[in-house]
Amino acid sequence: MYTALNGLNQIVHIDETIPNEHYVCPCCGGRVYPRGGDKICRHFYHRRNTCNDNWDYEIDDWHKEMQNCWPKENQERVIRFNGEVHRADVLVDDMVIE
Repeated sequence: MYTALNGLNQIVHIDETIPNEHYVCPCCGGRVYPRGGDKICRHFYHRRNTCNDNWDYEIDDWHKEMQNCWPKENQERVIRFNGEVHRADVLVDDMVIE
């Protein structure tokens, strides 16, 4: 997961994190933590598997490159519909309301 919410409920990309800031998952509201560096790409993670986002999966390099073709504000947007939560890779249609 490359985006999370900060204390002001704003979407923050992993590249924009601030040390000692608290971040939460936009799907479950649980706390998430930045991780990564030289061996693995930077991302947010849950310390415990508390998230009910059933659409969670590993993203390979090709997938991330395609996702990066869109502005960061369109990436990993949360969609709530019929009681289900989904983190879309890219969302460009404002007709879907969070």
